[in-house]
Amino acid sequence: MDLITRDAVPADAAAIGRIKRDGWRAAYRGMLPDASLDALDADELAIEFEKHIIALGLDPLPTRLFLVAQAADAVVGYAIAGPYRWDELPGAGEVYALYVDPDHWRGGSGAALMVAAEERLRGLGHVEAALWALEANRVGRGFYEAVGWRADGVTGERCEIDGAVEVRYRRDLRRPGHPPPT
Repeated sequence: MDLITRDAVPADAAAIGRIKRDGWRAAYRGMLPDASLDALDADELAIEFEKHIIALGLDPLPTRLFLVAQAADAVVGYAIAGPYRWDELPGAGEVYALYVDPDHWRGGSGAALMVAAEERLRGLGHVEAALWALEANRVGRGFYEAVGWRADGVTGERCEIDGAVEVRYRRDLRRPGHPPPT
């Protein structure tokens, strides 16, 4: 399968909305309330993603990035990243979201997106990055660990779903494959 990563464009929004809906339902069933997962609407998500992509395109000096993985003519995954959103890691970057269509799991799309996001965050001047993963999401956490991220022992409720406990992962962007500086 030929796979490329590229910047998202507004025409990708419908596929991204479906990927979030389907990815959340496949990955988080049993971890998040069924009602929350069942309420995800791909069309509503697409509208929000399209607005976000358009806004990024209008920013003359963007500090955030929105990438997609494309296989053949289909978008099969996406990643969103930018500056870390909280005060405790000044200057760090953050991977806000990384999702792949469940039909394309374990096909290399997630790893390609992560490499591209790390490279772009490094290009924006970040020397380290963080991300948050659901504590109960053993599969997702295993993926992050396999691509070089390490849990740093910090947990919290940072997810868009109330009560969902997350674990923070970090990565030194100066030395790919190494844990963050201590």
